[in-house]
Amino acid sequence: MKAVMRVNPASHITRLPSFRPSQGEIFYLRLLLTLQPSRSFQDLHTVNGIVYGSFQECAIGLGLFATESEGEYALVEAITTLQTPHQLRVLFVHLLVNDCLPTPLEMRERYQVEISKDFYYEHS
Repeated sequence: MKAVMRVNPASHITRLPSFRPSQGEIFYLRLLLTLQPSRSFQDLHTVNGIVYGSFQECAIGLGLFATESEGEYALVEAITTLQTPHQLRVLFVHLLVNDCLPTPLEMRERYQVEISKDFYYEHS
């Protein structure tokens, strides 16, 4: 049996795992933990003296997710970084499921060529 003794028991270093936006409140909790120092969940729910009901509302209150066109920005960024059409479709579905696109039909019509290029090449 071996015992490991710490020299400085007060210092703790940890790594927060990554979460997807589709995982809901835990995604916003991780985001707040990385940006806002706090000692309790009440501190995390409070921004500028206003107590919010959820971590998502708190992140919006901090201005992290302020614009409605953020989903479109993500889609355009994926297109410009040459993601595959399959990856673009998966991203589009994630944006739909998480209600990130204010006008989904308009976004589909605007970017349908990039999203379906592989079908076009396969079927001429």
